[in-house]
Amino acid sequence: ISAEKQEYQKVARLEDQEYFIASHTQRRRWLHAQLDEDNNAYDISYAYRFSPDFDLVSFTKAVDLLYHRHESLRTRFIEIDGRVCQKIEELETERHKLNIIPCTSGEDTEVIVREQLNQLSNWKFDLAGDSLSSFRLVYLPSGEFLFLLNMDHGITDGISMNKVSFELMEAYKAFGENREPKLLQLPVQYRDFTVWQERYLKDQKGEAAYNYWKTVFSKTPQVLDLPVKSGQRPLPKTYHGAVHQMYYDSMSKLEIERN
Repeated sequence: ISAEKQEYQKVARLEDQEYFIASHTQRRRWLHAQLDEDNNAYDISYAYRFSPDFDLVSFTKAVDLLYHRHESLRTRFIEIDGRVCQKIEELETERHKLNIIPCTSGEDTEVIVREQLNQLSNWKFDLAGDSLSSFRLVYLPSGEFLFLLNMDHGITDGISMNKVSFELMEAYKAFGENREPKLLQLPVQYRDFTVWQERYLKDQKGEAAYNYWKTVFSKTPQVLDLPVKSGQRPLPKTYHGAVHQMYYDSMSKLEIERN
């Protein structure tokens, strides 16, 4: 068995500049927005409900730390000479902080929660005008707190959201215990990787990788034969759907896992 030696190129930290080229994923996200600007399917949202003994001061400091630590949270997209680029905003006192929303004490808590979750699910960022992240905290009449985290897919994905959530809660816990958060150092930011990737794809290795995948996908069918009756599938793509729940006993579960 022979193993080919792999060479790895270190991603270098770049000097700050006015803007950076967008990654291929970000360019695709920008294109989606131009084709269907009212579509919010690419927003990723989390919601957490905290008890009345929630430490607002420590949580606010934790959000401030994340904005300072991750440039992606302060990133928006701009178009320069027909090319999509990342614009990283400087830290702003009002724009890059926890947005606190008060509620009237006489209001129904559960109604407010449903309204806020509905707003969260319908949230849509302006890719060129907004920083593509939002941290909001709602004071509930019950004394509880509802935290709403929303980020555009142009700066995050599922794994990254879990990472942000972990760092947020670690920082919250640390500040409440009057210690420094136990977080790894970040030698590079996403903009550094983007420039590295752009250079890599333009050299011979990148061309070889492109040709490899082009060959692989040339063997796939051009049109998927889906079991959908003619006339039932609408021409415009939508994200309408429903949830169907099924329950299995333990023996059925084991049988499914074996197969």
